[in-house]
Amino acid sequence: MNDKKIGFISLGSMGKKLGVNLKVLVDIISNSAGDSWIFRHTAPRMIAGDFEPKGALNILTKDSWIVVNTAMELGIPLLVSNIVHHL
Repeated sequence: MNDKKIGFISLGSMGKKLGVNLKVLVDIISNSAGDSWIFRHTAPRMIAGDFEPKGALNILTKDSWIVVNTAMELGIPLLVSNIVHHL
């Protein structure tokens, strides 16, 4: 899960408790500095309750291994990424 999704989950939860229309919230974020392709394509699905992965898991696994392996070679601890990669 990327930072935009995590951020939207937090913001969406708070917005929902405050009575904010989540579709309006997505529209505002999509037209601000918080915009991204992944946000515009996943946030509406999240609001609809669709949490089915749409990307290729093997690509995500490969990419995360590149990051974790490079960080290990450089001596940079990425504890959370390393744990997630090994799940």
